[in-house]
Amino acid sequence: MTLSAPTFTCTDRMGRIILLGMEEIFGCNEISSVFDQAALAKFDEPGLPRNRELDFSFEMLPQLQTFLEQTYGMSAGRGLAIRSGRASFRHLLREFGDEMGLTDQEYRFLSLPARLKFSNQALAALINQQTGQHVEFGMDDLYLHWTIMCDPANGEMHNQRSTCHLTFGLLQEMLSWTSGGKIYQMEETHCIECGDPCCKIRIRKNPIN
Repeated sequence: MTLSAPTFTCTDRMGRIILLGMEEIFGCNEISSVFDQAALAKFDEPGLPRNRELDFSFEMLPQLQTFLEQTYGMSAGRGLAIRSGRASFRHLLREFGDEMGLTDQEYRFLSLPARLKFSNQALAALINQQTGQHVEFGMDDLYLHWTIMCDPANGEMHNQRSTCHLTFGLLQEMLSWTSGGKIYQMEETHCIECGDPCCKIRIRKNPIN
């Protein structure tokens, strides 16, 4: 299965992070069987400039989700996407941690609720800046709220597939890292694949452990 050419291109830095996270979970060979070989070769060129534009976008991810579910089954395919998101956050932290303010001394001395708010806001801003995806973050007294919007260009998600499973994994790992390993109750309350206009993820502020 070869993915079609993307429309909304990630920056090279974010594209690398997503691919590294995926390779960490299900291997380079499996990645190569999904993505176009020539496009992947661009990411592997020795000495590739970090600011070079490459053909990778969030538009590919719904198609990848379809491939994983067809190959491994619905439950396992979504699990792999979530695990890929968790692995991608670790690479994202190494690449963007300083820019996001997550390595600043001031951040480390914040209370846990303040760190949670800061890291969620920073991740949402980064996703919007570095990809063709559009997300919104908000919070109330009990929950943190993430909204993953449809394609902002035309109001539709390509192929009616969401990228929420990868984002779910990103959030899981970000919450664990921010809190020093605590587990948070997360649930998807709306999903594009179920006919909703957007995907919504709700996270209870108080950790389970």
